[in-house]
Amino acid sequence: MYTLSSVRVLFTSHIPFSSLLNGMPYLGPVAFPQRCEPDSDKRAMAADVAVHVLSTLEKHRGDVVCGGIRRRRGLSDLDAFALGEDDVYAFISALKDKSISQNEFDEIWKLAIKDLVDNEEVDFVIKEESGHSLLVARNAQIGFGCKLRLKLSTLVKKWRLEFFTLVALFVGYSVALAKIRRASADKKRVKELVKYTIEHMMTSMDDSSVSPYVIPEQVRDESLADVHSSSERQKLWSRVRKTVESNANIQVKQLEIQGDITDVFEWKSS
Repeated sequence: MYTLSSVRVLFTSHIPFSSLLNGMPYLGPVAFPQRCEPDSDKRAMAADVAVHVLSTLEKHRGDVVCGGIRRRRGLSDLDAFALGEDDVYAFISALKDKSISQNEFDEIWKLAIKDLVDNEEVDFVIKEESGHSLLVARNAQIGFGCKLRLKLSTLVKKWRLEFFTLVALFVGYSVALAKIRRASADKKRVKELVKYTIEHMMTSMDDSSVSPYVIPEQVRDESLADVHSSSERQKLWSRVRKTVESNANIQVKQLEIQGDITDVFEWKSS
């Protein structure tokens, strides 16, 4: 209901012979009834209020969607995204021009909410259990970062199986490639250590000032000083020793050295 100050009454009595058309088919009992249209200024103010209301509701929904406002577990979409009409009214009313009376603002408010509902931008809901009226925007106001995050989340949910399969394949490939590279590096290192051990024995044989044999453990500790893991060092050396012992020019003996029986490598005389 609009007050007289807020409407413009358009009388049609000035239309010539308008009364003669009353009751005519398709025109009804009164051919040209009086019409009331909201004042253009009030319409403009209602549109401005509607913009602020919509922005407030969409921002609230965006904050919930993007995690700016924590959503309690089990809360329905309506309860999560909606704001009480009284709360929104109080917030927007505090921004109004002081020259506008509260009664005038109430009329503007009703116009604004009606326009938002009619344009399907906002839903107006009354809770049955409490009777409180709620306003909820149909769209959310979110930033670029949140849009990107939501898009990625949607893609992950949609392609979850394919995504994790791809990740598993990539991890498996990376692990297999690392093992192959490690095995290749170990093989190269074993060759170098075998060569070092044999050269060490040949040097001992040619130098009369040193023992004609070498103690494997001493060679191991010298050649693998850069390998700090005892298990890794033992793993490499076991392969080196196996290769060295299979050489026909090398003889494995057991000698008593400083009271202990110890395996030694000795180069066979030709």
